[in-house]
Amino acid sequence: GDKIDFLRLALPADYGEIGYPAAMTSWLVPQEHAHPGFWCGDRYARAAFRKFAEQKFRTIGAVNAAWGTEWKSFDEVTFPDVGDDYAAARRACESRRPSDRRRWLDFVAWYHDSQLDFMRQAVAIVRRHFPEIEIVVSIGYASEKPVFGNDYSAIPKLAAELDVSLQTPGNVGYFPLKRVSTACHFYGARYYTEPPGGVDRNRQVARIFNDASNGTQVWFDYPGNLAGAVDLFQQYKQHLTGQRAINDVAILMPMTDHRLHPQHGFPPEVLETASRLRERMDYDVIDELMAADGALKNYRLLIMPTGQVFETEALAAIERFVRGGGVLLCREVGGIETIDGARGFSEPVMPETVPGIDAIAPDGALDYDAAVKHCARRVGRGYVVKLPAGWDRSELFYDLATRLNFDLKRLDPKLRNGILVETEDNGVATTLFADRILLHNFSDGQVSLKIPLRQEDFEDRVIGRPEKWEYELTLAPYSIEVIALE
Repeated sequence: GDKIDFLRLALPADYGEIGYPAAMTSWLVPQEHAHPGFWCGDRYARAAFRKFAEQKFRTIGAVNAAWGTEWKSFDEVTFPDVGDDYAAARRACESRRPSDRRRWLDFVAWYHDSQLDFMRQAVAIVRRHFPEIEIVVSIGYASEKPVFGNDYSAIPKLAAELDVSLQTPGNVGYFPLKRVSTACHFYGARYYTEPPGGVDRNRQVARIFNDASNGTQVWFDYPGNLAGAVDLFQQYKQHLTGQRAINDVAILMPMTDHRLHPQHGFPPEVLETASRLRERMDYDVIDELMAADGALKNYRLLIMPTGQVFETEALAAIERFVRGGGVLLCREVGGIETIDGARGFSEPVMPETVPGIDAIAPDGALDYDAAVKHCARRVGRGYVVKLPAGWDRSELFYDLATRLNFDLKRLDPKLRNGILVETEDNGVATTLFADRILLHNFSDGQVSLKIPLRQEDFEDRVIGRPEKWEYELTLAPYSIEVIALE
């Protein structure tokens, strides 16, 4: 062509993505010293951290009070223990001292914010030379392990501020995609995807469905992938509209608690919940930053699989959500508190006396009526529903989340049910749009469905109506079907 449509801003990490080196490209270019870790051992990083502490606290006395240290001057300020065993994070969890928590969390925040600061500077340099051309920044890793330095909400928020587009790998799990796309749509950043090389036909169908479900606005692909799937694009391309799916259920990503457990890419309970629920419902993913910025106003139901330690502002936002008519589902995690160790909510919002698990699952299966009766507490105009069980009874948590989504009126007739399509664990996922329902069979077997749509679910919603209320569909392996809404 005779013009540049966009510029990909490659940052100095794996594949040019925003974050720190992790040796993911060693297969392509052998790297003698590249590995996941905290890349801040040089004198420049140490000086930057001392400057950060001085700007944040002003006096060394304030630093010592916040972090439990005994330094005499800012020249002595240094990182917590950031070795491979994450000793400082482990100490913060075990001691539960606010000073241990603050020191570790402040370090991680500085480490992540350094990437955001670099992104600001890099975008400014490119804009100076190419003021009219769209800039695309890649956000990757499919993980928020703190060593990677990539915050999947803070980066989209900054991208919207800088008017740059974000591009993520499109052939990863649904949860990482949804984590980024939810933030992009909320903050107003353009959302694109790209694949690895060598995507087979079945994964191309999955990517088409996932990109449609995530409201992807630009699809980037390699000629080899496209050449082997021309017929699939001809069949399904009409679904790649960039239109955002309709979701009023969100899963909470507890970032503060997650950063206190830096060995994980995502909290295992959150990742497992998202994976298990996808065949039953679609969802968005929000974190504490998004909650504090007002994202909860878009949802009926907030699912919190785990999390004990939160920022005060996030808990205040969750409490406002519930008091305003939202429903929070959580489970027994041993108490919820702020970083400083204070009681999590300004007033008691958790059910005070919840019977044993046998009262709501007498034969091992969930008794929804008993759960509604014993596990829910009215808070303002909303409810908190707390499952009295640990993660060893996770199936009950998934079942309760499903029933709450599609039968909230059993809890309170004034609440709204979700639009029920199908909830079987059968290898089929569904996504709702204003003008259609997409169904994706991601299994290797044919699936036959009988779908009785509930007319009352569509009332008082700005959404099309189906031609009929009952459907019988047969989905071939690795295929997409559609129910039109008009």
